[in-house]
Parts: sequence; structure tokens; C-alpha cells
Amino acid sequence: MASSLPLYILRKHLFVDTAEGRTLIDTGAPYTASRTGRLSWGDSSHEVRKGGYLGFNFDKLSANIGAQVDVLVGLDLLSKSAMHFDMVKGTLELGVATPAEGSFAIDTGMMGMPVVNTRLNGHAARAIFDTGAQYGYVMDAKFGDEGFRTGTFKDFHPIMGDLDPTDAWKLPFTLGEEKVEDIFGLAPDVMKLSVGTFGFDAIFGPSWMPGRSTWLDLKGGRMKAGPKK
Repeated sequence: MASSLPLYILRKHLFVDTAEGRTLIDTGAPYTASRTGRLSWGDSSHEVRKGGYLGFNFDKLSANIGAQVDVLVGLDLLSKSAMHFDMVKGTLELGVATPAEGSFAIDTGMMGMPVVNTRLNGHAARAIFDTGAQYGYVMDAKFGDEGFRTGTFKDFHPIMGDLDPTDAWKLPFTLGEEKVEDIFGLAPDVMKLSVGTFGFDAIFGPSWMPGRSTWLDLKGGRMKAGPKK
């Protein structure tokens, strides 16, 4: 049975509102945690990690994002049902099948994270779709382009700490039949060691999603990015 939650982007991050409060959707996180140790998700209440894990807590996460965060929902719950991110209506629907037309296969073999085969600025690339990331990253400067340079930015990661890329570009990439774009920084060494070592070329976040419908089925290994409206 499908259920629906209010969906929005705040400070470059993807959130829904649940009974437990403001909830960060993070396809780059293995586990779910909340301030209370519970999360109402779908049609059930789940016991989850309380207060955080692997060195992050909600006070620090809220301070880094610049907005109150009460829950981080990770792959353990996100993989339980197919999802429809309707950024036109502002709703996340759980339990909605991904349309066959225009959908494409994703790989979830790396800790369950969705990995997309894409054309990033004209180059073939394997990219992690991390909805918890406010910016994208490339592991090699070859993906950049002088004409797309945007200047650097400051970022953070709950585990890797502060991230300060030395270069950044606004780059086009493909998601199945759709062409989208995101800001990508040149990954610092700590990220290259943790991401590039496993054969991934890039990470991209949710900044391309507004005005679109996106379907993501982690268990079934399918994704679809709808046209921008």
C-alpha cells in the first residue's frame, strides 16, 4: 500500500517531514538514525539507531547543514519499498512502482548505494547517487571543463569531515533518457581513497531534482528521471 510524505529541498539537502520531525533522505548512508530511536516510515514504526552512529550526531549534523535535522533515513529503510520523488507536487510516495518506459538499471552492489552508468560531460562514468550530498564530486579533473568552471565551495561529510575541493564545475550528465546538470567539485584525497579506490568516477546529489518526478527502486535495481516541468 502506498503512503505519502511532504518532500522538499532545504539548504541543498533532500528532506521529508515524518512524525519524528525533519528527516534527511540519504542514499549514501547505510543505516537510519533519529533523535528518539524511532521512525515512522511507510505504514510502520521502526526502531532505529538513537542519536547517530559512526561519529555523527544530530546536533553536529544540524549545525553543518544550517537547519534542524531530527532523523537521517538510510539504505536499510530506503531499500524496503520503491519510491516516487514528486518534486512538482512536493511529495514522496512509498510503494509506487517505477514505470518501465524510460527507466534504467542501477547497481546497488556497493553497500546498497545506487550507482548509475552515465555520460558525465561527454565521458563514460560510474556515479553514486547520494541524496545526502549537497554537491557532486568527480575523482578526476578530466571530467571538468574550463567553460563550466564555477569556483570552489566549502562542504562537509559526517565521517570524512570538512571537504574543500580545489576546483569545481557545473557539468551535464545523463540519467537514462534525461540530461541534467549538477555542480561537481574535484574530490579531495580522502574522498578519492574511499570512493575512487572502488572504481567509481563521481558522486552526484539531488540538486537536479526540483521540477521533476524521479522514481527509485533500490531493491529492484531501477531508476527513472522524468522531464523537467
